[in-house]
Amino acid sequence: MRADEIQVTGDLELNGDYLSDACAAQVGGLGMAPVSNIGDGFGVFEATHGTAPKYADRCNQSSSVMLSGAMMFEFLGWKEAATLIEDGIARHHPAKAP
Repeated sequence: MRADEIQVTGDLELNGDYLSDACAAQVGGLGMAPVSNIGDGFGVFEATHGTAPKYADRCNQSSSVMLSGAMMFEFLGWKEAATLIEDGIARHHPAKAP
């Protein structure tokens, strides 16, 4: 898979769910992957597989919710708010060198 070349996929519900789970695993797990469904002028933004309240003690479960919020702010044109969220998460989850 050449994920760096793909920005949008159109899939049926079940296949899209499998694909989004597989992609989320590549970037840190379901707790790190934001989700959006965008139509003509409207958008729905959510955490991948819900908020998982039983895992509330694990910080990267909430990262999915916060990143979905950042996507929503960007969609609304509030890029500064989106950047503040993304930068805060990046500071909390620093990239690890291979």
